[in-house]
Amino acid sequence: MSDLSNKRKQSDKRSRSENSKTTRRAFLRGAGTVAISLPVLDFMLTGSGAHAADAHAPRRLVTFFFPNGSPSDLWLPERTGRDFAFKGALEPLAPLKDKIALISGLHDPAAKEGSGDPHSRGGGAFAVGWPNPFLQTDQVDHTGKRYAHSAGGPSLDQFALQKSRPNTSLGSLEVGVMREPIHTRTYHVKSWRGVNQPNPPIVNPLNTFRRIFGEAEPLDGTPSSREKRYERSVLDTVVGEYNRVTSERYGLTNTSRAMLSDHLDAVRDLERRAVRVDAELLAACTRPDAPRSYEDTLFSQYAEVFDLQAELVAMALRCDATRYASVMTGCGAEDLELPGLEGPQHKLGHEWASNRDNDFLRYNRFQMQLLRTLLEKLDDPHYLDADGHTVLDNTVLLAGTEVANPSSHSHDEKLYMVCGGAGQIRTGYHHRVGDGTNRAANDLYTACLRAIGLDARAFGDPRFNTSPLDLA
Repeated sequence: MSDLSNKRKQSDKRSRSENSKTTRRAFLRGAGTVAISLPVLDFMLTGSGAHAADAHAPRRLVTFFFPNGSPSDLWLPERTGRDFAFKGALEPLAPLKDKIALISGLHDPAAKEGSGDPHSRGGGAFAVGWPNPFLQTDQVDHTGKRYAHSAGGPSLDQFALQKSRPNTSLGSLEVGVMREPIHTRTYHVKSWRGVNQPNPPIVNPLNTFRRIFGEAEPLDGTPSSREKRYERSVLDTVVGEYNRVTSERYGLTNTSRAMLSDHLDAVRDLERRAVRVDAELLAACTRPDAPRSYEDTLFSQYAEVFDLQAELVAMALRCDATRYASVMTGCGAEDLELPGLEGPQHKLGHEWASNRDNDFLRYNRFQMQLLRTLLEKLDDPHYLDADGHTVLDNTVLLAGTEVANPSSHSHDEKLYMVCGGAGQIRTGYHHRVGDGTNRAANDLYTACLRAIGLDARAFGDPRFNTSPLDLA
Protein backbone atom coordinates (compact mmCIF):
# COMPACT_ATOMS: atom_id res chain seq x y z
CA MET A 1 0.00 0.00 0.00
CA SER A 2 1.13 3.56 -0.62
CA ASP A 3 2.09 5.85 2.29
CA LEU A 4 1.01 8.88 0.25
CA SER A 5 -1.78 9.58 2.77
CA ASN A 6 -3.32 8.21 5.91
CA LYS A 7 -6.04 5.58 5.55
CA ARG A 8 -8.98 6.91 3.58
CA LYS A 9 -12.47 5.83 4.60
CA GLN A 10 -14.23 7.66 1.81
CA SER A 11 -11.60 8.45 -0.80
CA ASP A 12 -14.09 9.64 -3.44
CA LYS A 13 -15.92 12.15 -1.26
CA ARG A 14 -13.36 13.22 1.30
CA SER A 15 -13.08 17.00 1.47
CA ARG A 16 -9.91 18.96 0.90
CA SER A 17 -9.93 19.99 4.56
CA GLU A 18 -9.81 16.36 5.59
CA ASN A 19 -7.04 15.74 3.09
CA SER A 20 -5.01 18.45 4.79
CA LYS A 21 -4.46 16.00 7.66
CA THR A 22 -2.22 13.95 5.39
CA THR A 23 1.23 13.27 6.74
CA ARG A 24 4.16 15.40 5.50
CA ARG A 25 6.21 12.23 4.95
CA ALA A 26 4.62 11.20 1.68
CA PHE A 27 6.20 8.77 -0.73
CA LEU A 28 5.55 6.13 -3.35
CA ARG A 29 6.74 2.63 -2.55
CA GLY A 30 8.09 0.26 -5.17
CA ALA A 31 9.87 -3.04 -5.34
CA GLY A 32 12.93 -3.82 -3.24
CA THR A 33 13.97 -0.87 -1.09
CA VAL A 34 12.56 1.78 -3.40
CA ALA A 35 10.68 4.64 -1.75
CA ILE A 36 10.27 7.81 -3.82
CA SER A 37 9.82 10.73 -1.43
CA LEU A 38 7.51 13.48 -2.60
CA PRO A 39 7.57 17.26 -2.27
CA VAL A 40 4.73 19.13 -0.55
CA LEU A 41 1.65 18.71 -2.73
CA ASP A 42 -1.22 21.13 -2.44
CA PHE A 43 -3.56 18.61 -0.79
CA MET A 44 -1.09 18.47 2.12
CA LEU A 45 -1.57 22.18 2.77
CA THR A 46 -4.57 24.28 3.79
CA GLY A 47 -8.06 23.73 2.48
CA SER A 48 -7.46 26.36 -0.20
CA GLY A 49 -4.13 24.87 -1.21
CA ALA A 50 -2.19 27.79 0.27
CA HIS A 51 0.82 27.51 2.54
CA ALA A 52 -0.44 28.02 6.08
CA ALA A 53 1.40 30.64 8.13
CA ASP A 54 1.27 28.40 11.20
CA ALA A 55 2.02 25.17 9.32
CA HIS A 56 4.78 23.03 10.71
CA ALA A 57 7.95 22.69 8.66
CA PRO A 58 10.87 20.51 9.70
CA ARG A 59 14.02 22.16 10.96
CA ARG A 60 17.14 20.70 9.47
CA LEU A 61 20.87 20.78 10.15
CA VAL A 62 23.60 20.47 7.52
CA THR A 63 27.36 20.77 7.87
CA PHE A 64 29.46 21.92 4.92
CA PHE A 65 33.20 21.30 5.03
CA PHE A 66 35.84 22.72 2.70
CA PRO A 67 39.53 21.83 3.14
CA ASN A 68 42.80 23.72 3.52
CA GLY A 69 41.56 26.75 5.41
CA SER A 70 41.22 30.41 4.55
CA PRO A 71 43.38 33.14 6.14
CA SER A 72 41.36 35.99 7.62
CA ASP A 73 43.01 38.49 5.27
CA LEU A 74 41.08 36.82 2.46
CA TRP A 75 37.61 37.04 4.00
CA LEU A 76 37.27 39.10 7.20
CA PRO A 77 35.23 42.27 6.49
CA GLU A 78 36.10 45.61 8.03
CA ARG A 79 32.53 46.24 9.15
CA THR A 80 30.20 44.27 11.36
CA GLY A 81 26.41 44.13 11.48
CA ARG A 82 24.37 44.48 8.32
CA ASP A 83 26.66 47.02 6.70
CA PHE A 84 29.32 44.55 5.63
CA ALA A 85 30.35 43.16 2.27
CA PHE A 86 31.67 39.77 1.29
CA LYS A 87 35.27 40.23 0.20
CA GLY A 88 37.98 38.13 -1.35
CA ALA A 89 37.30 34.44 -0.91
CA LEU A 90 33.63 35.05 -0.07
CA GLU A 91 32.75 37.17 -3.10
CA PRO A 92 30.90 34.30 -4.87
CA LEU A 93 28.41 34.30 -1.98
CA ALA A 94 27.46 37.96 -2.36
CA PRO A 95 24.12 37.27 -4.14
CA LEU A 96 23.05 35.17 -1.14
CA LYS A 97 24.20 37.61 1.56
CA ASP A 98 20.71 37.89 3.07
CA LYS A 99 20.69 34.14 3.71
CA ILE A 100 24.10 33.98 5.41
CA ALA A 101 25.36 34.88 8.88
CA LEU A 102 29.12 35.43 8.88
CA ILE A 103 30.62 34.50 12.25
CA SER A 104 34.07 35.90 13.08
CA GLY A 105 36.18 36.05 16.23
CA LEU A 106 36.20 32.31 16.99
CA HIS A 107 39.06 29.92 17.58
CA ASP A 108 39.00 26.13 17.80
CA PRO A 109 40.76 24.98 20.99
CA ALA A 110 39.73 21.35 20.39
CA ALA A 111 41.91 21.43 17.27
CA LYS A 112 44.95 22.61 19.21
CA GLU A 113 45.42 19.37 21.12
CA GLY A 114 44.83 15.66 20.70
CA SER A 115 46.02 13.21 18.08
CA GLY A 116 47.09 14.10 14.56
CA ASP A 117 48.69 16.85 12.53
CA PRO A 118 46.97 20.28 12.28
CA HIS A 119 44.73 19.18 9.39
CA SER A 120 43.80 15.97 11.20
CA ARG A 121 43.14 17.73 14.52
CA GLY A 122 41.11 20.47 12.87
CA GLY A 123 39.23 18.03 10.68
CA GLY A 124 38.29 15.88 13.66
CA ALA A 125 37.25 18.85 15.77
CA PHE A 126 35.08 20.45 13.06
CA ALA A 127 31.43 20.28 14.18
CA VAL A 128 32.54 17.93 16.99
CA GLY A 129 34.21 20.16 19.56
CA TRP A 130 36.34 17.43 21.16
CA PRO A 131 40.08 16.80 20.63
CA ASN A 132 40.93 13.63 18.74
CA PRO A 133 41.73 10.73 21.07
CA PHE A 134 45.07 8.94 20.84
CA LEU A 135 44.33 5.44 19.57
CA GLN A 136 46.42 2.43 18.63
CA THR A 137 44.73 2.54 15.22
CA ASP A 138 46.10 6.02 14.47
CA GLN A 139 48.33 6.04 11.40
CA VAL A 140 51.95 7.15 11.69
CA ASP A 141 53.99 7.60 8.52
CA HIS A 142 57.73 7.12 8.00
CA THR A 143 58.45 10.68 9.14
CA GLY A 144 56.57 10.21 12.40
CA LYS A 145 53.61 12.30 11.26
CA ARG A 146 50.44 11.13 12.96
CA TYR A 147 46.97 10.87 11.41
CA ALA A 148 44.13 10.52 13.90
CA HIS A 149 41.83 7.59 13.27
CA SER A 150 38.80 9.03 15.04
CA ALA A 151 37.15 12.20 16.22
CA GLY A 152 36.55 12.60 19.94
CA GLY A 153 32.76 12.45 19.97
CA PRO A 154 29.58 12.77 17.92
CA SER A 155 29.30 15.45 15.25
CA LEU A 156 26.51 18.01 15.25
CA ASP A 157 24.39 16.18 12.70
CA GLN A 158 24.56 12.88 14.57
CA PHE A 159 24.01 14.49 17.97
CA ALA A 160 20.90 16.20 16.62
CA LEU A 161 19.71 12.96 15.03
CA GLN A 162 20.18 11.04 18.29
CA LYS A 163 18.26 13.69 20.24
CA SER A 164 15.38 14.28 17.81
CA ARG A 165 14.97 10.87 16.13
CA PRO A 166 12.65 12.14 13.36
CA ASN A 167 10.37 9.73 11.53
CA THR A 168 12.25 9.93 8.23
CA SER A 169 13.28 7.19 5.84
CA LEU A 170 16.98 8.05 6.29
CA GLY A 171 18.60 8.98 9.55
CA SER A 172 21.21 11.16 7.88
CA LEU A 173 23.00 11.59 4.57
CA GLU A 174 26.75 12.00 4.14
CA VAL A 175 28.11 12.99 0.73
CA GLY A 176 31.20 14.55 -0.77
CA VAL A 177 33.46 14.95 -3.73
CA MET A 178 37.11 13.98 -3.33
CA ARG A 179 39.91 12.16 -5.11
CA GLU A 180 41.50 10.18 -2.32
CA PRO A 181 40.11 6.83 -1.11
CA ILE A 182 37.80 7.08 1.89
CA HIS A 183 39.42 6.20 5.21
CA THR A 184 37.99 6.54 8.70
CA ARG A 185 40.73 8.93 9.71
CA THR A 186 39.78 12.50 10.39
CA TYR A 187 40.91 13.80 7.01
CA HIS A 188 38.07 12.05 5.20
CA VAL A 189 35.09 11.93 7.56
CA LYS A 190 33.05 14.80 9.02
CA SER A 191 30.10 12.86 10.41
CA TRP A 192 30.61 10.79 13.56
CA ARG A 193 28.17 8.86 15.72
CA GLY A 194 30.86 8.78 18.40
CA VAL A 195 34.48 7.74 18.95
CA ASN A 196 35.44 5.15 16.33
CA GLN A 197 31.97 5.40 14.79
CA PRO A 198 32.45 7.19 11.45
CA ASN A 199 29.88 7.86 8.76
CA PRO A 200 32.12 8.02 5.65
CA PRO A 201 30.80 10.24 2.85
CA ILE A 202 29.38 8.80 -0.34
CA VAL A 203 31.51 10.19 -3.17
CA ASN A 204 29.78 8.52 -6.12
CA PRO A 205 26.51 10.30 -7.00
CA LEU A 206 24.98 7.06 -8.23
CA ASN A 207 25.46 5.56 -4.78
CA THR A 208 23.98 8.70 -3.24
CA PHE A 209 20.98 8.27 -5.48
CA ARG A 210 20.56 4.66 -4.36
CA ARG A 211 20.97 5.67 -0.72
CA ILE A 212 18.07 8.10 -1.05
CA PHE A 213 15.76 6.24 -3.40
CA GLY A 214 16.73 2.63 -2.81
CA GLU A 215 17.77 -0.16 -5.13
CA ALA A 216 15.13 -1.75 -7.32
CA GLU A 217 17.15 -4.95 -7.65
CA PRO A 218 20.52 -5.78 -6.06
CA LEU A 219 23.54 -6.04 -8.33
CA ASP A 220 25.59 -9.24 -8.40
CA GLY A 221 28.79 -7.33 -9.19
CA THR A 222 29.20 -8.53 -12.77
CA PRO A 223 29.56 -6.10 -15.69
CA SER A 224 26.37 -7.44 -17.27
CA SER A 225 24.51 -6.85 -14.03
CA ARG A 226 25.74 -3.26 -13.96
CA GLU A 227 24.72 -2.68 -17.58
CA LYS A 228 21.25 -4.07 -16.94
CA ARG A 229 20.91 -1.75 -13.94
CA TYR A 230 21.76 1.22 -16.14
CA GLU A 231 18.92 0.25 -18.47
CA ARG A 232 16.36 0.25 -15.65
CA SER A 233 15.02 2.99 -13.45
CA VAL A 234 13.86 2.93 -9.85
CA LEU A 235 10.72 4.59 -11.18
CA ASP A 236 9.83 1.45 -13.11
CA THR A 237 8.81 -0.18 -9.84
CA VAL A 238 6.37 2.56 -8.79
CA VAL A 239 4.39 2.86 -12.03
CA GLY A 240 1.42 1.01 -10.55
CA GLU A 241 1.37 3.21 -7.47
CA TYR A 242 1.74 6.35 -9.59
CA ASN A 243 -1.19 5.37 -11.78
CA ARG A 244 -3.30 4.68 -8.70
CA VAL A 245 -2.66 7.95 -6.89
CA THR A 246 -3.08 10.05 -10.05
CA SER A 247 -6.40 8.46 -10.95
CA GLU A 248 -9.61 10.48 -10.70
CA ARG A 249 -10.83 8.17 -7.95
CA TYR A 250 -7.92 9.03 -5.68
CA GLY A 251 -8.90 12.69 -5.59
CA LEU A 252 -5.72 14.65 -6.34
CA THR A 253 -6.15 18.05 -7.92
CA ASN A 254 -4.73 18.81 -11.34
CA THR A 255 -2.08 20.94 -9.62
CA SER A 256 -0.98 18.03 -7.43
CA ARG A 257 -0.88 15.68 -10.40
CA ALA A 258 1.31 18.11 -12.32
CA MET A 259 3.63 18.60 -9.33
CA LEU A 260 3.93 14.85 -8.86
CA SER A 261 4.70 14.32 -12.53
CA ASP A 262 7.33 17.07 -12.52
CA HIS A 263 8.93 15.66 -9.38
CA LEU A 264 9.25 12.16 -10.81
CA ASP A 265 10.68 13.63 -14.01
CA ALA A 266 13.32 15.36 -11.87
CA VAL A 267 14.08 12.10 -10.06
CA ARG A 268 14.60 10.32 -13.37
CA ASP A 269 16.81 13.13 -14.67
CA LEU A 270 18.99 12.87 -11.56
CA GLU A 271 19.18 9.12 -11.99
CA ARG A 272 20.33 9.46 -15.60
CA ARG A 273 22.99 12.00 -14.62
CA ALA A 274 24.20 9.85 -11.73
CA VAL A 275 24.47 6.80 -13.99
CA ARG A 276 26.47 8.79 -16.53
CA VAL A 277 28.92 10.13 -13.94
CA ASP A 278 29.26 6.64 -12.43
CA ALA A 279 30.10 5.20 -15.85
CA GLU A 280 32.72 7.90 -16.47
CA LEU A 281 34.38 7.37 -13.08
CA LEU A 282 34.34 3.61 -13.57
CA ALA A 283 36.00 3.97 -16.97
CA ALA A 284 38.66 6.22 -15.48
CA CYS A 285 39.31 3.83 -12.59
CA THR A 286 39.88 0.89 -14.94
CA ARG A 287 42.62 2.66 -16.92
CA PRO A 288 45.79 1.36 -15.18
CA ASP A 289 48.02 2.70 -17.95
CA ALA A 290 46.96 6.29 -17.32
CA PRO A 291 46.69 6.98 -13.58
CA ARG A 292 47.50 10.69 -14.00
CA SER A 293 44.60 11.04 -16.39
CA TYR A 294 42.41 9.57 -13.68
CA GLU A 295 43.41 12.29 -11.24
CA ASP A 296 42.98 15.07 -13.76
CA THR A 297 39.61 13.73 -14.82
CA LEU A 298 38.33 13.65 -11.27
CA PHE A 299 39.66 17.10 -10.42
CA SER A 300 38.11 18.54 -13.57
CA GLN A 301 34.82 16.89 -12.61
CA TYR A 302 34.65 18.40 -9.13
CA ALA A 303 32.09 21.07 -10.01
CA GLU A 304 29.98 18.66 -12.07
CA VAL A 305 29.95 15.92 -9.45
CA PHE A 306 29.33 18.38 -6.62
CA ASP A 307 26.41 19.91 -8.50
CA LEU A 308 24.81 16.49 -8.72
CA GLN A 309 25.53 15.66 -5.09
CA ALA A 310 24.06 19.01 -4.04
CA GLU A 311 20.90 18.39 -6.04
CA LEU A 312 20.51 14.98 -4.42
CA VAL A 313 20.98 16.43 -0.94
CA ALA A 314 18.47 19.18 -1.71
CA MET A 315 15.93 16.64 -2.93
CA ALA A 316 16.40 14.45 0.15
CA LEU A 317 15.85 17.44 2.44
CA ARG A 318 12.92 18.95 0.57
CA CYS A 319 11.14 15.58 0.51
CA ASP A 320 11.90 15.01 4.21
CA ALA A 321 13.77 11.81 3.46
CA THR A 322 16.25 13.13 6.04
CA ARG A 323 16.80 16.26 8.09
CA TYR A 324 20.52 15.90 8.71
CA ALA A 325 23.34 15.93 6.19
CA SER A 326 27.11 16.27 6.00
CA VAL A 327 28.56 17.68 2.78
CA MET A 328 32.28 17.76 1.94
CA THR A 329 34.09 19.46 -0.94
CA GLY A 330 37.24 17.43 -0.42
CA CYS A 331 39.21 15.76 2.35
CA GLY A 332 41.49 17.62 4.73
CA ALA A 333 44.80 18.75 3.20
CA GLU A 334 43.66 17.54 -0.22
CA ASP A 335 45.91 18.49 -3.13
CA LEU A 336 43.04 19.70 -5.27
CA GLU A 337 44.51 20.85 -8.57
CA LEU A 338 42.28 22.66 -11.04
CA PRO A 339 43.15 23.29 -14.69
CA GLY A 340 44.63 26.73 -15.32
CA LEU A 341 45.86 27.32 -11.76
CA GLU A 342 49.53 27.40 -10.84
CA GLY A 343 49.61 24.42 -8.50
CA PRO A 344 47.65 22.28 -6.03
CA GLN A 345 45.69 24.08 -3.31
CA HIS A 346 47.42 22.49 -0.33
CA LYS A 347 50.88 23.43 -1.61
CA LEU A 348 49.80 26.99 -2.42
CA GLY A 349 48.32 27.29 1.06
CA HIS A 350 51.69 26.45 2.59
CA GLU A 351 53.28 29.13 0.43
CA TRP A 352 50.59 31.79 0.84
CA ALA A 353 52.26 33.76 3.65
CA SER A 354 55.37 34.33 1.51
CA ASN A 355 53.50 34.69 -1.79
CA ARG A 356 50.10 36.23 -1.23
CA ASP A 357 49.50 36.71 -4.93
CA ASN A 358 49.44 32.99 -5.66
CA ASP A 359 46.27 31.17 -6.71
CA PHE A 360 45.18 30.04 -3.25
CA LEU A 361 42.50 32.75 -3.27
CA ARG A 362 41.12 31.33 -6.51
CA TYR A 363 40.81 27.91 -4.89
CA ASN A 364 38.93 29.44 -1.96
CA ARG A 365 36.58 31.17 -4.39
CA PHE A 366 36.01 27.89 -6.20
CA GLN A 367 35.05 26.28 -2.88
CA MET A 368 32.67 29.13 -2.09
CA GLN A 369 31.13 28.76 -5.53
CA LEU A 370 30.37 25.14 -4.62
CA LEU A 371 28.76 26.31 -1.39
CA ARG A 372 26.70 28.79 -3.37
CA THR A 373 25.56 25.94 -5.64
CA LEU A 374 24.24 24.02 -2.64
CA LEU A 375 22.59 27.07 -1.09
CA GLU A 376 20.81 27.99 -4.31
CA LYS A 377 19.38 24.50 -4.62
CA LEU A 378 18.14 24.61 -1.03
CA ASP A 379 16.70 28.08 -1.60
CA ASP A 380 14.78 27.11 -4.75
CA PRO A 381 11.39 28.91 -4.56
CA HIS A 382 9.76 26.17 -6.62
CA TYR A 383 10.06 23.79 -3.66
CA LEU A 384 8.60 25.46 -0.58
CA ASP A 385 7.98 23.91 2.80
CA ALA A 386 4.48 23.73 4.22
CA ASP A 387 4.98 27.11 5.92
CA GLY A 388 5.77 28.81 2.61
CA HIS A 389 9.50 29.18 3.28
CA THR A 390 12.32 27.59 1.34
CA VAL A 391 14.19 24.55 2.55
CA LEU A 392 17.20 26.78 3.23
CA ASP A 393 15.11 29.11 5.38
CA ASN A 394 14.22 26.16 7.61
CA THR A 395 17.77 24.80 7.71
CA VAL A 396 20.81 25.60 9.82
CA LEU A 397 23.76 25.02 7.51
CA LEU A 398 27.13 25.38 9.23
CA ALA A 399 30.08 25.97 6.90
CA GLY A 400 33.69 25.74 7.99
CA THR A 401 37.17 24.31 7.45
CA GLU A 402 39.92 22.51 9.39
CA VAL A 403 42.57 25.25 9.71
CA ALA A 404 42.58 29.04 9.60
CA ASN A 405 45.82 30.26 8.04
CA PRO A 406 47.10 27.43 5.80
CA SER A 407 50.70 28.63 6.03
CA SER A 408 50.94 28.55 9.83
CA HIS A 409 48.23 25.90 10.27
CA SER A 410 46.76 28.00 13.06
CA HIS A 411 43.30 27.46 14.53
CA ASP A 412 42.66 31.09 15.53
CA GLU A 413 40.20 33.35 13.72
CA LYS A 414 38.64 30.50 11.80
CA LEU A 415 36.05 31.11 9.12
CA TYR A 416 32.51 30.01 10.01
CA MET A 417 29.19 30.77 8.38
CA VAL A 418 25.64 29.81 9.27
CA CYS A 419 23.30 29.79 6.29
CA GLY A 420 19.51 29.74 6.39
CA GLY A 421 19.16 29.97 10.14
CA ALA A 422 15.77 28.26 10.68
CA GLY A 423 14.28 31.61 11.63
CA GLN A 424 16.44 31.75 14.76
CA ILE A 425 19.72 33.22 13.51
CA ARG A 426 20.06 36.70 12.06
CA THR A 427 21.34 36.37 8.51
CA GLY A 428 22.61 39.09 6.21
CA TYR A 429 24.73 39.99 9.22
CA HIS A 430 28.38 39.87 10.30
CA HIS A 431 28.49 38.69 13.92
CA ARG A 432 31.80 39.60 15.56
CA VAL A 433 31.78 37.43 18.70
CA GLY A 434 35.39 37.53 19.93
CA ASP A 435 38.93 38.54 19.07
CA GLY A 436 39.77 35.29 17.29
CA THR A 437 41.43 33.69 20.31
CA ASN A 438 39.06 34.10 23.27
CA ARG A 439 35.79 32.45 22.17
CA ALA A 440 35.55 28.81 21.20
CA ALA A 441 33.70 27.36 18.22
CA ASN A 442 31.85 25.11 20.69
CA ASP A 443 29.59 28.03 21.58
CA LEU A 444 28.63 28.34 17.92
CA TYR A 445 27.88 24.63 17.72
CA THR A 446 25.54 24.89 20.70
CA ALA A 447 23.79 27.88 19.12
CA CYS A 448 23.19 25.83 15.96
CA LEU A 449 21.56 23.04 17.97
CA ARG A 450 19.32 25.51 19.79
CA ALA A 451 18.32 27.09 16.48
CA ILE A 452 16.78 23.81 15.31
CA GLY A 453 14.81 23.47 18.53
CA LEU A 454 17.05 21.30 20.69
CA ASP A 455 17.47 22.25 24.35
CA ALA A 456 21.26 22.24 24.29
CA ARG A 457 23.28 24.02 26.97
CA ALA A 458 26.72 22.95 25.73
CA PHE A 459 28.34 20.82 23.04
CA GLY A 460 31.65 19.00 22.91
CA ASP A 461 34.41 19.30 25.47
CA PRO A 462 33.05 21.13 28.58
CA ARG A 463 36.37 22.98 28.92
CA PHE A 464 35.65 24.89 25.73
CA ASN A 465 32.05 25.89 26.44
CA THR A 466 31.11 29.30 27.78
CA SER A 467 27.51 29.88 26.68
CA PRO A 468 25.64 29.54 23.39
CA LEU A 469 26.33 32.43 21.04
CA ASP A 470 23.50 34.94 20.80
CA LEU A 471 23.03 35.23 17.04
CA ALA A 472 19.44 36.48 16.99
